[in-house]
Amino acid sequence: MSSVQTGFGGGFGAFFGVVVAAALVIGGLFVASHHASPCPTCHGSGKCPLCGGSGKGIVYGDCMYCGGKKSCPKCGGSGWEFK
Repeated sequence: MSSVQTGFGGGFGAFFGVVVAAALVIGGLFVASHHASPCPTCHGSGKCPLCGGSGKGIVYGDCMYCGGKKSCPKCGGSGWEFK
């Protein structure tokens, strides 16, 4: 039996699986944050407290159109906005 088969048989493959999954999640959030739509309140001017002055909107959180009241078509009534 080779050392590769021994390592993966001993649980080393599970470790690599967790590392790859974490990298995919972090990469996905990084890409999503760079493609977020402009803040609907200041429209990208960066002068409002909702977006923290970035003007870029949010990746996830309370819907900035209905304020989490769950009554708008942008968030689909969930109160959460995902971009």
